Amino acid sequence: NVYGFMYVSQAFAPILAKNNGGALVQLNSVASFRCSVPEAATYSASKAAAFTITQALRKPLSEQNTLLVSVHPGPIATDMVKGTKLMQYNPASVEECADEILCAIQDGVFLCYPDPKSKHLGEMYHTFSDYV
Repeated sequence: NVYGFMYVSQAFAPILAKNNGGALVQLNSVASFRCSVPEAATYSASKAAAFTITQALRKPLSEQNTLLVSVHPGPIATDMVKGTKLMQYNPASVEECADEILCAIQDGVFLCYPDPKSKHLGEMYHTFSDYV
């Protein structure tokens, strides 16, 4: 979760700079904001670290005209979620999330919450972050 995006951004940022910019998308998670179950502590910690790095890269990438989009989905209907307790939360489809990510790129949005569950948490995060 942490090193993958670092390596991708290091590899692609110079290419995007030569092409007058572009977009990089980091798939984070709502778990980067909150660890809801003890079993997910390691996952949440790695996503929080990835989000911190994403935030740190935002300014230098914007200076080379590269949009950075940090995506924070809730449960998504993938093989990773099938057969887990997360199915009880009606996970969003991959297609729904992909559409929201494309909209975020088109709109130049940094934080993307691609499903109803993550949108709610994102609203709470923004409210909280306005005061700190």
